[in-house]
Amino acid sequence: MRTVDVHSHVIPPFLVEELARAGDLPPGLMHPAARAWSANATLEAMDRSGVATSVLSAIPLHAALRAMDEQHVAQMVRRVNEFSAALRHEHRGRFGLFGFLPMPDVERSLQEIEYALDVLEADGIGLFSTYGDQSIADPAFLPVLEELNRRGAVVFCHPDLPDCCGAIDGIMGYPYDTGRAVFALLLNGSLNRFSQIRWIFCHGGGPVPALAGRVREMTQAMPMLAKVAPQGVDHELRRLHFETGNAANSPSMAALLDYMPLSQVLFGTDAPYFGLDMNLNTLRSNRLSADHLKAIEYENALRLLPGLR
Repeated sequence: MRTVDVHSHVIPPFLVEELARAGDLPPGLMHPAARAWSANATLEAMDRSGVATSVLSAIPLHAALRAMDEQHVAQMVRRVNEFSAALRHEHRGRFGLFGFLPMPDVERSLQEIEYALDVLEADGIGLFSTYGDQSIADPAFLPVLEELNRRGAVVFCHPDLPDCCGAIDGIMGYPYDTGRAVFALLLNGSLNRFSQIRWIFCHGGGPVPALAGRVREMTQAMPMLAKVAPQGVDHELRRLHFETGNAANSPSMAALLDYMPLSQVLFGTDAPYFGLDMNLNTLRSNRLSADHLKAIEYENALRLLPGLR
């Protein structure tokens, strides 16, 4: 077993119970797969499909957590990170960890970055594309990006829905918000300014491969381009990483691999919401070469996240 899944959600039972008591379960926790989540079930699914390692990350919870006291949120985030780190320790080699942050609380998030990376030795940090009505590119979050850049951290950016959009829009809204985050970070100069961050974006980048040419053409005559992307739009976008969770179908993969270097494409599943077997079978149905499959399924991830070795 060699395959590495960089998009696997951790859903601790205590988190479900506490949010249920508060009376505000987000849609992601009402899903039957989420309610049935357990480490053993995850490992069994990994063994059946031949996945060696799954990197754990939190599901979008901002809408449910923001009604809570900020200190309480920070404590809950810390508990989720410690739970994930304990699983990694108990099942060595089977789990990685992208640390959860109590965003949009910048000060406490900076503290949790230090704890997650220095104490828990997380493989990277998990952020979300949106926090309420604030994009991850919002200037308010610059201190977080500055610290992650200083550390050269791997950042797994999962989409969430802005306040404008209801839960049903998750079908389309999640991949679209990935595109919104990528292009917002590009056009405000964050990708260039914080070039030491090693970004991973979800679901094949959503609309990014299809819209990259449009953005390039529409910005090439803008004076600001020399500042925000001095080496060009394509240079900035092709340094990013994209994972294939629920986006390994032929049209999506054709667009992604036509635009992105093979080295930047990682395997992901969005477990437990989408099956490991389904994602692997869909990826392998694309008639990719053996070298392409090895790169996507594990080689690229192990190069980016050497702690998984």
